[in-house]
Amino acid sequence: PLGIWMLGIFIILGLFRLLQFLGQSSHFIDLDVHKTPKRREIFLRSISYICVFGFYPALLVWVILGNIWVADTELNTPDCVQGEDKLLIIFWLFAGYSWVMLYMMLLAITVYVWREEKKLKMNFVQFIRNVGVNHISE
Repeated sequence: PLGIWMLGIFIILGLFRLLQFLGQSSHFIDLDVHKTPKRREIFLRSISYICVFGFYPALLVWVILGNIWVADTELNTPDCVQGEDKLLIIFWLFAGYSWVMLYMMLLAITVYVWREEKKLKMNFVQFIRNVGVNHISE
């Protein structure tokens, strides 16, 4: 199962990055989806939801499952994986957990920026209500 696990991480990360690339390059793609700003926003939001609620948990579960498989292999058949193969598996575990931590940090930053943007919009609306639009144009 360790070979399947390493291939699974590669596929999950590949699809994850493909969706992110599609979202980032959506400015240059001329699809009917992008003809109106509202459709484009829905398209980008759906890509974000698929990444955050689909691929990220799948990656997390898959890395933890790989860790369990490696521990089980070491416990039951310590001579099964030796030498360079063992280093490769340790590297994949390290890489998997690194990706998980990186995406955790990026997700935390995204939530923070989103909350600050929401506060800023609310403050701006309150400012407009208090001061009025006529005073701003003068």
